[in-house]
Amino acid sequence: MRRLLGAQHPDLADLPLRMVAEGWDNAIYRVGEHLAARLPRRALAAALILGEQRWLGQLQAQLPLPIPAAVRIGTQQQEYPWHWSITPWLAGETADLAPPDAAQEQVLAQLLSDLHPRNALVADGRLCAVIDWGDLAGGDRATDLAAIWMLLPDAASRKAAIVAYGAAPAGTWRRARGWAALFAVILLDAGLADDARMAAIGRRTVNRISADDGRT
Repeated sequence: MRRLLGAQHPDLADLPLRMVAEGWDNAIYRVGEHLAARLPRRALAAALILGEQRWLGQLQAQLPLPIPAAVRIGTQQQEYPWHWSITPWLAGETADLAPPDAAQEQVLAQLLSDLHPRNALVADGRLCAVIDWGDLAGGDRATDLAAIWMLLPDAASRKAAIVAYGAAPAGTWRRARGWAALFAVILLDAGLADDARMAAIGRRTVNRISADDGRT
């Protein structure tokens, strides 16, 4: 990471540097106090980050929360084969460690992205940022609406989020619940292997789906 900074953004190369997260798609470094570096870990994610670089700068003014729009672009060089981004550092704790308050359903209904709880940041009970937009416009909106069961802690807040989102066919909401169940199983499977936090997200999601009566 420091070699990449030195070659492409030398004014940042001497700032304190610390890896803070390593997900399925990206590794995240904190660069100094105010910046983050976001580097794809696999070829699939390398394609996704190009979409983030193209669209997030245009979307940020239209959304209710900060998003990691790139302030600088990195390119491939020698030992690193893909494009990468430098973004603002967005403070907060991930929602699996700091669940949002029930009143956050109005904010959640305005956001469409890969909104599992480790991609949403929370401060003082309020959603304060969404940090992964690689799957932006990637397919069925029901996959995004699955976040209602992955993020909101009680049945009343989930119902309010569905109402706040507005009109959608009943089939969309059935698919959303189905996607939430699928994501829960995937997270449980991955989590039981080597990541207790992912397993906990999966268990909570399954419990929330089971607790709701299925009417929208």
